[in-house]
Amino acid sequence: MNIRKSIKKALFDREQTQEWLAHEVNLTAGALSNLLTRNSVKSPLLDKIAQALDMKASELIALGETK
Repeated sequence: MNIRKSIKKALFDREQTQEWLAHEVNLTAGALSNLLTRNSVKSPLLDKIAQALDMKASELIALGETK
């Protein structure tokens, strides 16, 4: 699972930025960037991110599975 790719694609599709997403999930832009760099997002945060992007977590994960 490449959650970084999933989130970046979802943001691009919605014409939003990482900074916007960080604000929506109550993180600093730097903290979100670090999580994405490590490709490590815990389930509760993944749910918050998906909700902010108006998606289900499973839909968000699936974005990273496509080539």
